[in-house]
Amino acid sequence: MKKIYSRIFAAIVMLGMIGLTTTPVQAARWGEERYKNEGAWQAYIGDFTPHEDDVIHIGKDHFKDWQSYPADTWKKRWDNYNIREARFTVDDRNIYGYVAMNPKNITNAWSDLIMSGYEIKVNGKLVAEIRIADPDIRKAALNNSMFEQSYLKPGQGTYVNIEVVDSSWKHGYYRNYVTHAGYMYKDEHNNMMMEFAVPFAAIGYDGVDPTPSTLWNFNQPGALNDGKGITYEGTSTGWIVPVLSAVVFVGIGLGIVKWRRTRQPEFS
Repeated sequence: MKKIYSRIFAAIVMLGMIGLTTTPVQAARWGEERYKNEGAWQAYIGDFTPHEDDVIHIGKDHFKDWQSYPADTWKKRWDNYNIREARFTVDDRNIYGYVAMNPKNITNAWSDLIMSGYEIKVNGKLVAEIRIADPDIRKAALNNSMFEQSYLKPGQGTYVNIEVVDSSWKHGYYRNYVTHAGYMYKDEHNNMMMEFAVPFAAIGYDGVDPTPSTLWNFNQPGALNDGKGITYEGTSTGWIVPVLSAVVFVGIGLGIVKWRRTRQPEFS
């Protein structure tokens, strides 16, 4: 009997250690590194580093990674003609957003994307605005240049830089630039699609250190949407899955112990 309990305890410890290794670790916030790149005023420029286990692979597989995520319809209350489709998710390193213009390909509907005004809220507080910046990082950072959609022909796509503006204004007009963290595509009907990724540490001046209970919200409440946007809770899994697994294993182990007790022969 002691051996059974020892094995159960060992399984709990092992799963707990796995849980610790999957808890998101906050990197140094990008705001601490301001002024160090390109001479841009109140800005930091950092590279986006893709990983094989990213839940969304920016610029690869033609947006197929988004198919398993629910779509939110973005529209103005007075407008049932111009429809947009948005998606949002989070993993243990980054937030990811997706917007497609005119997904039903309605003739003469609005096909161009808005390059700014994409808001990120954390626990109900506005922390950052996402902007689609010029692919030339010097033009983007020094001239505040946005991406020009007319450069793309139908069927063409390109990587772009993502500008993340701090919405607190505690440090003045501060922004981070995440290089090659966005991808823009124009389909055969001239409708624009985009996806982007932003590391937690680059979300505003202070960055974000999320927990499994963190509430995220992604929206463009200006020209694109009058709705509440997309709300997402937590990180992709964090330590929740290992802990739940531990609970399940404990339950199974105790069930086995109880079953064995009831199966013991009785001696008079």
